[in-house]
Amino acid sequence: MTGLRADTAVAATPPGGWTAAIIEAGHALEEALANPANLYAVADQLGELANTLGAVMITGASAQGHQLAGLVAARAARPLTLWAQNGAHGTMLVVEGMLVSGAQMARAAARAKAAGAERVVGAAVLAEPTGLASCRREIGDEITALRELRLA
Repeated sequence: MTGLRADTAVAATPPGGWTAAIIEAGHALEEALANPANLYAVADQLGELANTLGAVMITGASAQGHQLAGLVAARAARPLTLWAQNGAHGTMLVVEGMLVSGAQMARAAARAKAAGAERVVGAAVLAEPTGLASCRREIGDEITALRELRLA
């Protein structure tokens, strides 16, 4: 999981099946992000994405996502406001550490749109492909994964 660049992460399906593989991948992601070099690399990738998309605000879809969003806002090359559930405007980037079903991302996007964001885009560090597709259908805006999790 090191590097965490935009490519596919392949995980073997353990004896517990799909659910166990997802849990294992989540633990591996947490471990990878505990390394400051990996954490900063991911934050910088998300910052580049925010800049490319013209995002002016950022938030997390989960606790892990919000922690990442705070780091991205702090390291961003241009001003990026960390959204705190108040008024929103412009393009908002919603960040998720690990996207499985997409439900948290969809709820966060709905809250951002209701608060006034004109456009909501999402980014997950690691995403399960089925959940990523579901999330794209639900939100209707762009959702990006730095890595997709494919189970072997």
